[in-house]
Amino acid sequence: MENILLKFLKGIHSINHPVSVLKGIGAKRALSLQRRGVHTVIDALFLIPLRYEDRTKIIPIRMAEEGNTLIVKGIVKSSGESFISRRRKIFRIEIDDGTGTLHLAWFNYNKRHMRALSTLKGEILSYGKITNMSGSRYMFHPRLIPPKSWKPCYYPIYPKIEGIPEEVLRNAIRDAVSRFKEDIIDPVPEWIPKEFNLPDLKDTISQLHDPPLSYTLDQLNAMETPFHRRLIFDNLLLFILTSSWLREKRFLTDAPELRSPREVIKMAEEYLPFDLTGDQIKAIKEICSDIKRPYPMNRLLMGDVGCGKTVVCAISAWICALNKRQCAIMVPTQILADQHMEYFSSLPAEMGFRPVLIKGNLNTNEKKRIYSMINKGSYNLVIGTHSLIQEGLHFKDLALVIIDEQHRFGLRQRIDLTLKGKSPHLLVMSATPIPRTLSMTLYGDMDISIIKEFPRGRGVCRTEIVKRSRKRWIYEELICRLKRGEQAFVICPLITDSDGTGLKNVLDMTFQLKRLLEPAYRVGLIHGALSYEEKAEIMDKFKRKKISVLVGTTVLELGVHIPDATVMIVEHPERYGLAQLHQLRGRIGRGAKDSICFLVIPDKLNDKALERLKVLEKSNDGFYIAERDMKLRGPGEFTGAKQWGKTEIDLDLLLRHIDILENSKRIADRIFGSDPWLMKRENVYLRMLLERRLSLISDIDNESVTGYFS
Repeated sequence: MENILLKFLKGIHSINHPVSVLKGIGAKRALSLQRRGVHTVIDALFLIPLRYEDRTKIIPIRMAEEGNTLIVKGIVKSSGESFISRRRKIFRIEIDDGTGTLHLAWFNYNKRHMRALSTLKGEILSYGKITNMSGSRYMFHPRLIPPKSWKPCYYPIYPKIEGIPEEVLRNAIRDAVSRFKEDIIDPVPEWIPKEFNLPDLKDTISQLHDPPLSYTLDQLNAMETPFHRRLIFDNLLLFILTSSWLREKRFLTDAPELRSPREVIKMAEEYLPFDLTGDQIKAIKEICSDIKRPYPMNRLLMGDVGCGKTVVCAISAWICALNKRQCAIMVPTQILADQHMEYFSSLPAEMGFRPVLIKGNLNTNEKKRIYSMINKGSYNLVIGTHSLIQEGLHFKDLALVIIDEQHRFGLRQRIDLTLKGKSPHLLVMSATPIPRTLSMTLYGDMDISIIKEFPRGRGVCRTEIVKRSRKRWIYEELICRLKRGEQAFVICPLITDSDGTGLKNVLDMTFQLKRLLEPAYRVGLIHGALSYEEKAEIMDKFKRKKISVLVGTTVLELGVHIPDATVMIVEHPERYGLAQLHQLRGRIGRGAKDSICFLVIPDKLNDKALERLKVLEKSNDGFYIAERDMKLRGPGEFTGAKQWGKTEIDLDLLLRHIDILENSKRIADRIFGSDPWLMKRENVYLRMLLERRLSLISDIDNESVTGYFS
């Protein structure tokens, strides 16, 4: 089948021409495109726009209202440079259309380019945002449009690629569509898109780059058009088909059989300082049943934040150690890896763990020593981040792979780690609650264990929505708890307000809190731009209570376990999803003390955003929150261009397109159910064709739509 596919793909000569055949793309620009994954003509065809601009009509200058982004047309009255301060210049062009005048202005500009602009005479078109300043209307850094080339359109905006001007990239893609659209071969059987009123692939590609005016700008930028839905449908269909295929393939693979003691729960509880919950016991029994079978376990352990998934992980690894085999635990951050190492090192020696932590900054000699001992079997528990999938690392007998926060990893990374052993069992954990009906579809190749019950003795976590004008009350509650020796997190959306948005940022917040609280209570700062060593030092001080208040970004979302942290203050919570807020809130209330999470909102917040946040006030149940989030979301709330990433399927994508997911599942079931043997073979063929095509679709980070296969 693979040879047939290869022959098929090589037969599409025109689509597989190098990208340098396109208009304006020479050898140097082709290299720039290749660095972003665009190698061939078909790659260029599937470089989908991030968003669209409304260039459907020209607005008279008199009617151009402040804050609106639009096109105006006028006669050039004057142009040139002038000083606005001793060292700073501005370049202005003044235009007039008979209804009024408008200043086009640039602060940062290329002098040669501006000298060319200064020669402009006659009529020009300009696209930009209207700003009123000192009694005049301005467009700052507008896009100038040659009048002869303008036509009413929704103008596509593509990812920025270093070394290639926007217009050159746009013209190259237009050239690709014009010359090669008819050469596109749709690998999806014709009856499938027809059944759901979706366009064929040729129309989809054409309309992505030149959308019909029958759609609104909101529909386009929310990806709520038939051609966007076609791409999403293909993505989800591919995902589900592959999940089904992988599940069938798993049952034909030999795996190590790991035997569990008959009284495994009782024995485990003798090593633990607490009793296991009912959900934990159920999950452990399901894992024990899986790992004694001759084919690999592929189980998702899904549980709410703080419900005790790590204990289930530890007992699974312990059973592996009892069988004298090795276990690897991969986590997304070094802070979380350190925390796992600390946890496993603290367990009783009688459990037989010989753990080692692999860090990315190991020197050559230390790395060589550790790798050698892992290869000899001296360590039976290996903990690390992506460093676990480095080529030089080899295990003696890897029988169990555990991946924490699985949504941060793609299938490629999971496969790379499992290839370190001979078909080891796989346990992936997620603290992102997904409604069971959705998770059964999303993870069709996995068996699922769900933990909802919290360990006994946990304090109650309360959430309060507070308007910014009432922040004094928050400050009083914070001081009261700090006096009792408790600790607090403060979360801001930005590191610094470099773009002038006015949003709270961690640098300013840290400065303000230091003025208010120090020297009585020390304030710390953590964010993603710090080095690992700096972050580790700060977290260590926070754990040892050398820091009372830790200000940070969402870098604190994962895995931070500080039992004395009882206060969380989240600035601008309306900018986060409910799932992310729930994850953040899970960093407090991990001990016996009651905790409180303050969601600090603007004094004026729209009703829809407020309704979403009130879900967190009402419940601490992550599964309920996920279900409510599904019902409250709508196509008008699209928050960014990035729809698909390297980590399987974006949950946000699913929540917005449940109907497409359900249709994809029905088609996948029909394909697999019609003729189990024949359809499986065709299914692999279809999957590979889809993978070939969909893996070429890129977004702002050049991450493929089918990151699941990247």
